[in-house]
Amino acid sequence: MLRGMPLHVRVELPDRPGALAQLTRAFAAAGGDVVSVRVTDRTAGRVVDDFLLTWPPARSSASLEAGLRALPSCRVLGLRLVPTVPEENAVLDLLAHVLRAPDRALETLVDLLPDVAGADWAALVPRGAAAQPVYASAGTPVPHPVLPGDLPNPVAFLHESGRAVSVPMGDRAVVAVRRDGPPFLRREVDEVRRAVDLVAELTEALSVGVRR
Repeated sequence: MLRGMPLHVRVELPDRPGALAQLTRAFAAAGGDVVSVRVTDRTAGRVVDDFLLTWPPARSSASLEAGLRALPSCRVLGLRLVPTVPEENAVLDLLAHVLRAPDRALETLVDLLPDVAGADWAALVPRGAAAQPVYASAGTPVPHPVLPGDLPNPVAFLHESGRAVSVPMGDRAVVAVRRDGPPFLRREVDEVRRAVDLVAELTEALSVGVRR
C-alpha cells in the first residue's frame, strides 16, 4: 500500500552501468521507494528516466532534490506529487472505454487523457482561436483557463496553467496540462498524438459499422 501520494521524479543520467544504482540509493536515503521506472528518452550517452516513488505524507521533497543534485552527472528535470499511480496500459484502458460508449468518445478521451499523458487535467478546445474549454476533465482549474486552439500541429508549450501539450483533432484541439514538474518531451507529445489519433480512427470505424 502506498504511503501518501506518489512522487514523480524525472532525471537525466549518463547511460552507463552504476548510474541507476546511485539514484535508487539516493531515493532510499530520502525515504522514498521506487514503484515504477520508465525510460522516457535516450540520446548521445544520456538517458531520461521517469520514476514513481512512494513518498511519506507531509514530507518535503527538498531533501530528495538536494541529494539528487549532488550526484555526479545527474540532472533533475522535475519533481511533482501525483494523485494516483498511472495505469500500466492507460491507452488500452482508454480504447476499451471508447468501445463501450462510442457516443461519448470525446468526453472519454478528455477524462482519461491525464492518465495517458501523465498530466493533471485535460480539455477540449475549439480550433481557430484562444477560448475556454467546451469540455474539461476533473482537476481543471475553475474558472476554466483560456487555452490556445489555433496550434496547427502537435506541440508542447508553456501555459499560465503549467506545462502543456496540444494535439489538433478535426475542428477542435485536445490539450493536457501538468500544473508543475517537467515539460512534455517530444516522445510524450507523440504518445498523446497517437492516443488522439487512435480514438479518432476507432470512432470513425465504429460509425461506419453502424451505418452499414
